[in-house]
Amino acid sequence: MSFQFPTAVRIARHIKEEYGLEVALGGYHATGMRKEIADSPEGTAFDYIFAGESELTLNKFLTFKERGEQNKFSEVSGLSFRDNG
Repeated sequence: MSFQFPTAVRIARHIKEEYGLEVALGGYHATGMRKEIADSPEGTAFDYIFAGESELTLNKFLTFKERGEQNKFSEVSGLSFRDNG
């Protein structure tokens, strides 16, 4: 939810800094504001943004990621990610 976004940013940054892991964001706020989030300084805390219902989308994304097929991420409906910066 939107009021939790600042907390999500803090947690995501901590996870990235402390553990070096990639971080995904989803939910109502991410769905409605994904372009604004991606274009903002806070957006750098997230590697992936999922919009809409993501049960199937997340599974497809994880399958491609597990196979090393990042070139297929554009086939994942509702997924936003940075490509070449």
